[in-house]
Order: sequence, then C-alpha cells, then structure tokens
Amino acid sequence: MDPLTALSVAGTVTQFVQFASSLISTSHKVFYSPEGTTASHLQLEAVYSKLSELIRALESASTPQKSERDAALEELSKQCRADCAELLGILDGLKVEGEKHRLSKSIKSALRASRYEPKISAIERRLGRAQQVVALHVGHITR
Repeated sequence: MDPLTALSVAGTVTQFVQFASSLISTSHKVFYSPEGTTASHLQLEAVYSKLSELIRALESASTPQKSERDAALEELSKQCRADCAELLGILDGLKVEGEKHRLSKSIKSALRASRYEPKISAIERRLGRAQQVVALHVGHITR
C-alpha cells in the first residue's frame, strides 16, 4: 500500500473512531439520564421554552394600533416563536421515554442527535440574531 493510501485509510479510521466514541458517549448520557436526554439538550429546552414564553407575553402586550416599529417587532417575534417551536420539537423528538428497550432507544437518539446537530445549531444562530434585534427594538421603544 502506498503512503498516501495508508494515510487516507488512517484518517478515515480516525474519523470513524471519533464518531463512534461520540455516539457511545451521547448514548451513555441519554441512557442514564432520568429525563431521557443530554444535559445540553435540557439546557437548550429550558432556555428556548422561556424565550417562547417571553415572546408570547410580548405579543399579548402589543397595542391594536401598530407603528412601523411595532410591526417589525411583531414579525420578529413570529419568526422567533416559529424557530423556538421547531427547536423544541426537535429536542422533544430526541428524548427517550420508558424503560423498555432503553439502550437501543438511547443509541437511536444519539444517532438522531448527531444528524440534527447542524440544524439545531442553525436555529440557535437564527434565534440569537433575532434576540439581538428584538432587544434593540424593545430598547428603542422604551426610550
């Protein structure tokens, strides 16, 4: 085997071992978690559940006569609410419930989590940008 092929095979094996290690680690965390999910997913769920509540409160406090700024804020809040709902739906789908077949469910959950990780990160980035803009709008309105 030539050196480049050997290096390529070694790199592929290393990537596989890293993926398998991550999968086993996540499966272990899910399996032993009383909530059926990882601590980081629980934290995300808590943060974005609270954000969703705050958005609902913000929307219910809006006035019937809307200025241009109010309309922009309302549009942002709708987007945030939709993103929060999508993220919370994904996180809920990653939870393992029940004791029957918990090990296989934990492994499946870890696989799904690795598949959804880019989507979760993208939603988090969108929500972070929207939160910043909402904070600016609210700060500007309250002045």
